[in-house]
Amino acid sequence: MIWVNSCTRKMLLGFLFLLLCCCQLFSQDNCKTSDGKVLDDNAEFKRDCEIDLTTNKDGVESKEKEEACNHKNNVKIDSSKSDSFTISSAYFDPGLYTNSQLANFGLDLIKVETRIGQRIKNQWVKIPYAIICCWVNCVFSLSFHEIGHALRGKAFGCDYMMPKDCAVNNSDDLGPFKVDQNFFKFFLKKLVRPHRGYPIRVDKKLSLHESLICSAGGLNNQIYFTERISNELHKKGNISGSGNYAFAYVWGKLYTISYEASKTSKDSDILIDSERIENIYKKMGISVKKRDIVFANVVSTLLSGTTYSVIARFFDWSDYTDYNNLKALKIAGFRVPDTFSYITTRGVSYKVVSGYKVRENLDLMFGVEQVIHGKSATEVNLGVSKTFGAKLNHISCELAMTFGRGFNIEATCSVPTIKDWFLNFGIASYCCKSLLGERHAMDMRNGKDRSNNAFVSISYRY
Repeated sequence: MIWVNSCTRKMLLGFLFLLLCCCQLFSQDNCKTSDGKVLDDNAEFKRDCEIDLTTNKDGVESKEKEEACNHKNNVKIDSSKSDSFTISSAYFDPGLYTNSQLANFGLDLIKVETRIGQRIKNQWVKIPYAIICCWVNCVFSLSFHEIGHALRGKAFGCDYMMPKDCAVNNSDDLGPFKVDQNFFKFFLKKLVRPHRGYPIRVDKKLSLHESLICSAGGLNNQIYFTERISNELHKKGNISGSGNYAFAYVWGKLYTISYEASKTSKDSDILIDSERIENIYKKMGISVKKRDIVFANVVSTLLSGTTYSVIARFFDWSDYTDYNNLKALKIAGFRVPDTFSYITTRGVSYKVVSGYKVRENLDLMFGVEQVIHGKSATEVNLGVSKTFGAKLNHISCELAMTFGRGFNIEATCSVPTIKDWFLNFGIASYCCKSLLGERHAMDMRNGKDRSNNAFVSISYRY
């Protein structure tokens, strides 16, 4: 931790925000070939197929190569309709909110921002648009942070409340207030009227164990969102709009640092999340300091393949035509591992995730989560993702399982219906005592062992 005065902290935060805005601005430029045509996400692959087919030694197209290229083109979604926007049943009832579904909404926001940005040609319009996108992503991250606290409290039977304003130094703004549990209203209010303080309040006294899980819910949610961004990158192989994804990824990964830097002398009597977590750990007899949490975030960022995908994309000018794409790093078909740090009831853990692409339509996923700072605990993650069918008319299924302190399973299936519309189903079953279950189980009241939930959603592919 570098200790500087409050003015310098604010300048550093402002500089970081502007730097990320500039990075996003650069990535808004459409990728163009020498003849002015826009390259799509699969352009490189299609170009490779065309070269293979047209440079056959005998001057005749190889049937095997043609079939291979057609097979890959069929399985891989055409980039013109590679993104989707999802409306989930969980969006309409705060009692059905899950971290997974709200994270889907955040990813959908980034996709929409990217598509709009690719259609903006005027450079003077791109500048404010890039700043607006950064602001929207920043507000979503903060809202997702706060709902992380709320959903952990909800899992223990608490009612959470979102005041319409919450200034730390003005007690009049803390009550009375209208009970409001709608995440989307909260998100929209923060877009137009950002505020400081703790807008999430619960109405029940919690045990040390429960308090730790609730206090860690915010930071854990932001790390979870970066994990979802990394998984999205590796699922697609490459994604356009590198600036939008990069901003959300870096912001979430290093949020604890900005959290520390934003605290001023006026807030000296207010405990930020990491300080509150340190105090709870001390009462629980677990030796974890605030600096351990910050250190884990920094280390996990440096040990993540996605971090270097971001760095490579912003500093590789060798192929300007492909500059807009963020590519997954792979070695011999294996995903370069990503590392994520989480706060658990046993200490600070590192979750290392990797995978292997067996075929274009079949991916294997594996990883391990190990508590490093605190009381040792280990969980192993295994998963598979399979696509059935061709082009847009395909069925995709994903299955993820976790073993260790308990068994967890997450499964989703997406089925095509009418043109460009998909119907999605999902189920999840968590062991409440597991590291993963602590972060995502919807019901952990009265020492409950398992928590199950399901959802239905529709997606429009564009």
